[in-house]
This record gives sequence, C-alpha cells and structure tokens, in this order.
Amino acid sequence: MARFHKVRIGTAEMQERFENAGLRFPADVGVCVIRRSWGPPGSDAPKDLTIGSLSVMLSYESIQTGEELARAHVYEFPDGSHRGTPDPKRLRGEGDTLYILDRSLDSPEFFGFPR
Repeated sequence: MARFHKVRIGTAEMQERFENAGLRFPADVGVCVIRRSWGPPGSDAPKDLTIGSLSVMLSYESIQTGEELARAHVYEFPDGSHRGTPDPKRLRGEGDTLYILDRSLDSPEFFGFPR
C-alpha cells in the first residue's frame, strides 16, 4: 500500500484541481467512476431531496492502472441522475501527494458571507 504525503486544501482549490484533472468528464481522460458506498442522506443533506435519494461516494479510477485518482460525493436521485456536480473529497496529485478536502480552510466569502 502506497504512503501518501497528505495536503489539506479548501473547497475552491479542490474543485479547481478536480476540474483541471479533467474529472468532470472522466471518460474523456481514461477514468471510470465506481459507486463505493451509498446510503440514506444524513441530517446535513439538502431538505429538498426527492424521497428515495441516496448519499453516494464515488471513486474515480484509472482505466489503465486501476489506481484511485479521486473520491467525490453526490446525491443520487431514484432515477440514477445526480444533483449538481460531484463534490470532490480527495484527489491524487503529483508523485505521492494526496489532497484532502478541509472545509475549515474555506473563507467565509466562499459561502457568500462577508468577513
């Protein structure tokens, strides 16, 4: 099992890195998406979710090597569609770097609050 140098980053940087890695359209960059875990939405889920929706963790894996490149969260509707875009939680960087989402690093402005 590989050891990683973990680097904590905020939401905006994580989303930018996820986007720059081409993972919004994974098939275009040789990545398959696998449902890793799922269950009922937690108490912090949006209140307007359709009954029967699931909280799902997705694993983004290289088709060529099988390595996990990223993990993201989505809310999945009963018809299989997703709410919004995936919310990346971790992302492989160059070498042994593993970026981990740390929302405590987010500025209040990111969420629309003034300082």
